[in-house]
Amino acid sequence: MFRFSRIGLVLGVVALAIASFTSCSKSDFVGPTLINDPINLKRSFTVNPGESVSLTSKFDVPESLTFEWSIDGVKMADSKSTYTFSTTDPGSYIITEKISNSNGEVFIDYYVTVRGKTYDQGYFLLNNNTSEASLTFISKDYSTTDENAYATVNPGKTLGSNIVSAQAYLGKIYIISETEGLIVLNSITLKEVARIALPAKPNYFLGIDRATALLSTDDGIYRINLNPLKVGDKIPGIGGRCGLMATTTSYIQVLTLESKIIAIDRNKLIVSKLLNVGRSGLATDLSGNVWSSYKDTLYSINSSLYVTKYKMPTGFLVTSSWNPWNEGSLCISQTENALFFIRANSDGRPSQEIYKVSLSTITNTSTTAFITLPAGRAFSGVGIRINSENNIVASTVSSTGDSPEVVVYRAGDGTPVKTIKTTSKEAKSMLFNNVK
Repeated sequence: MFRFSRIGLVLGVVALAIASFTSCSKSDFVGPTLINDPINLKRSFTVNPGESVSLTSKFDVPESLTFEWSIDGVKMADSKSTYTFSTTDPGSYIITEKISNSNGEVFIDYYVTVRGKTYDQGYFLLNNNTSEASLTFISKDYSTTDENAYATVNPGKTLGSNIVSAQAYLGKIYIISETEGLIVLNSITLKEVARIALPAKPNYFLGIDRATALLSTDDGIYRINLNPLKVGDKIPGIGGRCGLMATTTSYIQVLTLESKIIAIDRNKLIVSKLLNVGRSGLATDLSGNVWSSYKDTLYSINSSLYVTKYKMPTGFLVTSSWNPWNEGSLCISQTENALFFIRANSDGRPSQEIYKVSLSTITNTSTTAFITLPAGRAFSGVGIRINSENNIVASTVSSTGDSPEVVVYRAGDGTPVKTIKTTSKEAKSMLFNNVK
């Protein structure tokens, strides 16, 4: 049985925004008003190469409006109220409609994914095996593995010698390389589209909206302007080593070395509260609660920054991440209300066991392992992740550190699905690409 208690009332986690409105207006601004209709409000589209999609928004007073369109920040010549988009190039595109009248302007973002033939369905591993990092692609049906997918698509370019982490956001893959800085790939084609140097040793990237992301470093947290890609200001009030981040509607929560979890106001990007709980793992559940862990305790932080702690049975420890910036010891399903963690041995190192915690009945959770790796196998590098199909994907090696394999289990019942041999002895990040 789990024991739980309230810590106290505190004053106050690849999804796409369906619509994004911003305004820069006069104090008496009466801006364009959308007609409330489901078709009119559709913002996300997926098409095949060469297919067209018509983007339009209907307003209550269309005669007084002017229109301007841009694709990934590049202005288009079209100035009509409807824009027809078509391309044969696979990828993810953000198409922005600027609508103006005499008082001000608003912006509407449309997200269009053009399916590809190779990389739009499957898993990515980012690896630090040798002096040069690599990206491995594993197809969704496990039939194809490309151990050097990045090099295949980007001849002559390098990911550097030390990948720290990577995240998928708004049709791009953002890779943090300790030697190369921030590298951005198109998530469908894997073509590199940008890279910039970073101001300090980087740890984790988190997208906030279409214009802004945050970068945690060994010297606090920096804004990243996404278009054009550049480093912005440092978030005030946070210094030292910062790592994993998770976002909710109102707050961004950050694992730090000195202050444990810090909550940042999502809109103002200023510190709201030092929560002083949690040391490893940071993930958001279906209800918007953020979970973390430290030794024998799980922590749940709700939308008002109210913290509940759940003490696990005697002898149960959650494995601390391989470093404070890796989420591989704890993950949460996005299709069932369940949390998964790797149990630690008495010395704090990872065991061979994955435990499942039902978040609706957390005080009555089984102390029997949900999944146990085969004899002679151990978790490695990235640890565990869970994909949109509710499969647990584990990075493993033999007990001697050789023979790397990715093992897939059904999160619903723990049944093994597939074992995939790779060359990735130290996969530093794992991403999923599932274009519908």
